[in-house]
Parts: sequence; structure tokens; C-alpha cells
Amino acid sequence: MKKVLFLLCLFTGLNLYSLEYMQCNFNKQLGSEITTKLSSIREQTANTCLICEGQVCSMKIWPKKEKGNSMVCERLFCTPEIIRKVIGEEIPTDLRPGKSKIEFTYKITEKGKVKDVMITSVKGVMNERDAYRWVTGVTRRTVFLPLVIKGKTYEINNLSATMTANLGAYDAGN
Repeated sequence: MKKVLFLLCLFTGLNLYSLEYMQCNFNKQLGSEITTKLSSIREQTANTCLICEGQVCSMKIWPKKEKGNSMVCERLFCTPEIIRKVIGEEIPTDLRPGKSKIEFTYKITEKGKVKDVMITSVKGVMNERDAYRWVTGVTRRTVFLPLVIKGKTYEINNLSATMTANLGAYDAGN
């Protein structure tokens, strides 16, 4: 019985770590002119791009040879509707100047908000705590179009992104 339990735990643990994430981009936004047309297109392509169970959907991960499908799904389901400008008091002032590349995972809630941010990699001047503060500050200002299919609202849970933070005075190469 212990061996069966051990194998079950090992298999479950490996599946947890093998969860794949759809790489999304916070450098683009949809814009208001496209969001009105997007709802009907999303309903038509939901089965192509998403795997839904209950109120939670996961993005399908496409092989590299099907990059076109991946790009369409990314544009339709995980491109922000609006990225509001970050203003002075929202930027942490105690971060060291310099450049950092931050990779993280997250989900989009039923209301179109970013939640459950987890930093997966930081390269540069920031540590993981500072990177988390930076990413949550930016994502708090980001709004996604809520996912509505046949009148039901869903969250999308297997998303990842990369952000570059370049803090400090701009010196124009001097």
C-alpha cells in the first residue's frame, strides 16, 4: 500500500511540475476599437484555443511548427485590453537602479484582473522580492477582457510572461 501511495504522489508531483504555460505579452494591448468585435470571435475560437473545465480554462500549448495558431490564441485570449500608465506613487522608490529581466506566471480572473503572480526567474539587479513588487505593480494596472463563452464567465490559469524593468535615470548612453 505504501508503494502505491508513493508512486501516486510521485506521478502527481511530476504532473504538477510539467504544467505548461502559454507565453503572453504585456508589451501590446488590444485597444478599444477591437474589443467590441472580439467577443464573437472568442466564442468561435474557444474550442481551438482553450481547454475548459468548470469555470477554469487553460490555454492550449501549440507545437513550434504551429506558431500561427499560438499567435492567434495569444492575441485573442491573453493580450491585455488596457495597460494603464504607471504613475509616480505606484512605482516602488526603493529599488536599485539598473536593468532586470523578470519571468513570471499568473492567471486572468473572471473579472479580467491578473492574480496569483509567481516569479519564476530574475536576471539583473532585482532580487525575487523586488521583481514581485515591480510585476504586481504593473499587472495591477493591466485589464483583460473577461472571458465570456455562452453567457458564462471563465478564468484562464496557465499563463506566463516576461517583463524587462529598466530603473534609474536615462543617460542617453553617456
